[in-house]
Amino acid sequence: MKQIQCIAITLIMLLLITLSTAFADTNVTQVRTGERGASFRSSPEVTEYNKIRGIHADTVLNVYDYVNGWYYVEYRGEYGYVASDMVTVVRRGNSSSSSSNYSYSDNYSSSSNSNRSSSSSSSRSSSSSSRNSVQYPPDYEVTSDTYQVYSTNPAGYCYMYNMPSSVNGTNLGRYNNGEYIEIIDWYADDNYARVYSPRTQKRGYIRKTSLVPADDYKPIQYYAYVDSYEPYGYCYLYDRPSSTYGNNLGRHNNGELIYVLDWYADDNYAKVECANNGKIGYIRKACLSLQ
Repeated sequence: MKQIQCIAITLIMLLLITLSTAFADTNVTQVRTGERGASFRSSPEVTEYNKIRGIHADTVLNVYDYVNGWYYVEYRGEYGYVASDMVTVVRRGNSSSSSSNYSYSDNYSSSSNSNRSSSSSSSRSSSSSSRNSVQYPPDYEVTSDTYQVYSTNPAGYCYMYNMPSSVNGTNLGRYNNGEYIEIIDWYADDNYARVYSPRTQKRGYIRKTSLVPADDYKPIQYYAYVDSYEPYGYCYLYDRPSSTYGNNLGRHNNGELIYVLDWYADDNYAKVECANNGKIGYIRKACLSLQ
């Protein structure tokens, strides 16, 4: 009789554990990596040193937070970040759960839904620089004093400070590539311009190298590194998508940062801008590792 009671209690406990696990899982948002996989990073930014490892294609990840276009996820027992344009949402968690501080529906609707244009083959957004929804005054107009953030170091964003110094100044906030910035005084400092943000209505200083006139802005689709195996260790930039008919614009070695302007410019070549010299041309897609 005691054995039967023990078996019954064990079965009830197993049932309760199964039900509680199933219920808990509904509180977690899940995303899936695309056909090219994703980079798993220690911080929500693209740098040469913060990549932990690559994540294989079609991998489902549990999401625990969302930070400026990046999902904070768990992968093989480790926690880190993947870019939101490298994954697609496969399940929305129950945002009413009191056990999570992550408000998925608010973050997702304000960023991905409004700016994301997915390709059926790659599920990537049409412009990484527009990861976050930016709201401007309804009567806002672009003028000759309007610039846009176009930062390459750090890649994809910059900071505003209350004085022309990142060391002594107070950080007034982050501004992503593509955001409009009004120039108050370009010559306020040798390295910094005094500016105004119509989004945050803040005034401060941003490095001049992170700003370009609105007319010259070239939206970056993706960030990539040269990762060539044929030829091994390097690739070439051409003025057209052809190594036969194009002019060779220079050699670029593995590890160099490349800004992808149009991944779909050609079947075999992507239109790119090289971070180290600013040259624009075409590089074979097989020689690039998207981040």
